[in-house]
Amino acid sequence: MKRVVFYRNPGPGSQPYKEVVNFDDDATEADITEAYTDWVWQEIGEQFTWYFEDENGGGKG
Repeated sequence: MKRVVFYRNPGPGSQPYKEVVNFDDDATEADITEAYTDWVWQEIGEQFTWYFEDENGGGKG
């Protein structure tokens, strides 16, 4: 079993934290990178978005 630490430091005023993720011994770096990418998006997904802006400068969605 490979134990990999995913670490996040949200910035000033926030507490850094880590998550230990277990992978099978035959997991490749690509497997770990894919899991890490998913983890990052789960962590920050709610903090970012995009939308079309109308001519008045508003207009989400």
